[in-house]
Amino acid sequence: MKLIERLFFLTLLLPSGLWAAADGNHTSREIADVVFRDLDKTLGVISLDLHGGIYVGNTCKTCGDPALSYYHQVIEMTGMLSNATNWRGIIQEGKVKGIGFVNLGAFEHRNVYHGAFMHPDNPDVETRRDILKKAQDLRTRKSGAIDYIVQPGQSAYNLQTKYFTYGDDNTGPVTDENIKRMRSDAFVEYCYASAYVPIMPYDLTTEGGAASLMYLAARGMLPSSQQFNMRSSQTDGPTLTINGAPVGDIETGPKYDFNIQDQKSGAGILKISNEDGAVVYSSSVVLMKNGLIQTSNINAAHEFSLTTADGMEPGYFHAAAYDHAGNSSQNFNFKIPELTAININSAKDVLYNNLRGFQPWPLPLLNALIPLKFSNPSRASRRSA
Repeated sequence: MKLIERLFFLTLLLPSGLWAAADGNHTSREIADVVFRDLDKTLGVISLDLHGGIYVGNTCKTCGDPALSYYHQVIEMTGMLSNATNWRGIIQEGKVKGIGFVNLGAFEHRNVYHGAFMHPDNPDVETRRDILKKAQDLRTRKSGAIDYIVQPGQSAYNLQTKYFTYGDDNTGPVTDENIKRMRSDAFVEYCYASAYVPIMPYDLTTEGGAASLMYLAARGMLPSSQQFNMRSSQTDGPTLTINGAPVGDIETGPKYDFNIQDQKSGAGILKISNEDGAVVYSSSVVLMKNGLIQTSNINAAHEFSLTTADGMEPGYFHAAAYDHAGNSSQNFNFKIPELTAININSAKDVLYNNLRGFQPWPLPLLNALIPLKFSNPSRASRRSA
């Protein structure tokens, strides 16, 4: 038996893995960050290393609290399922899956969860969108599904040395269509490198970079090596303005433009409630539909235009914005003042008091078809009013 195989089976006798996994952000994250958990235990005894996936975002915005992880999705190279190996460490039939989606809450509780990690450059929303687009492209590519790096009938120990295969003999240009097999960290790496932010020192989308990373994997590079090159996720809440100004008391008007800005995960949800806490308006930007990430809806800004038909009647309100990752803005308070009623007997005084610079006209002339003139009133006209 080869030395590496002997070492592999010796590790099965140890109470825990051979690495010390760091912990990232357990409570929040931005889209396209990488989430890590322990790899499922081989023979139910030991986790060989880590398993990583790319966080997609809050994909069920109408389900409830945007902060709850069960309303979020991860896209991953799924790999081995639970109890995948027999007593000799050989992977069994039907126990391996390719690229797919998994609920974040299920991901967190599948095994020891290590939180969310970001690229050291903390990419902008456009780069994060490109990462998710590439992940989806690999999942839906025309040439068929990409296999996991190990398959039924093979030893699970291959996970410690195998990383990525493409083409006929792992040489030549690397393309989406000629990839054959990937480990979970190779899937993450390829998506990041395609968006020009590789995590590892070499670019997996190039022939030289692929050769270098496969060489390192054969000599002990594991998913925990990728995690080591990342940082704990940092999150920023979105900003919210109304009619181009910070949220606050606003004048009554026929339309109210609520603008959400978020530079990492993109604008996701607007919620408005009245002073009693009842939600009077809620609208969201769709992130996933029919099993596909709606990458065209991932944008730094989104505007919601509301009218009285949307519940914008005079009163006191609370407004909050959320990004596609469920991160919240501050809960802003604002009010819409009452609109003064106008009738024929009070038209002159009301119009004069409510429209700056209105030139008063005699009441009998108000019924005539004449234009209304706006100007800065003279001192004399102000005294006569």
